[in-house]
Amino acid sequence: MDKEKYLAELGRRLKSLSEDEKQDALEYYEGYLDDAGKNVEKAIKELGTPAEVSAKILAEAVIKKEDSSSEKPKKTKLKTTWAVILAIFAAPIGLPLAISVFVVVLSLLIALITVIVSFMATGVGMIIAGIVYIPLSVAVMIQSTGTGLAILGSGLAMLGLGMLFAKGAYLLAQVGFGGVAKLASKTILRKETK
Repeated sequence: MDKEKYLAELGRRLKSLSEDEKQDALEYYEGYLDDAGKNVEKAIKELGTPAEVSAKILAEAVIKKEDSSSEKPKKTKLKTTWAVILAIFAAPIGLPLAISVFVVVLSLLIALITVIVSFMATGVGMIIAGIVYIPLSVAVMIQSTGTGLAILGSGLAMLGLGMLFAKGAYLLAQVGFGGVAKLASKTILRKETK
């Protein structure tokens, strides 16, 4: 694409600008391409297509209009300045607090998981021991009825306690994970509202 076609296409795409703004933009890019001399094609490639250049010009025009039409009162500018200053000073405090909340929640979760796993392991171990003791008690009853009944009672007690431990681990998981989630959400929401 040569310089004239490029500028004509650019002019068509800038029709939404005022005539002065459009003329200023076209003069600028015409001067840019004139300065390129024999390397006009290379300069056009560096600039981009007329569509890309016009999008950039139109965006800058909108920003310029917004800046000139929305002049803020001094009070609002002062509030914004103070907010930025306070944010800068709060940043060194906010990040460590967020990390500490994360570490506390993670520690609670690890402790909770450890307790639940130990309860579950104890329960499963007692259930297995109870299941092993019951047939063993029958074999011992052949030799000594009293000892066999004691082993049978121990096996049944272990089976029952194992089930209680397993159920306790399940309930602890429900209540514990729910409690940690509530604590974390309250802490996070409290920090967000401050």
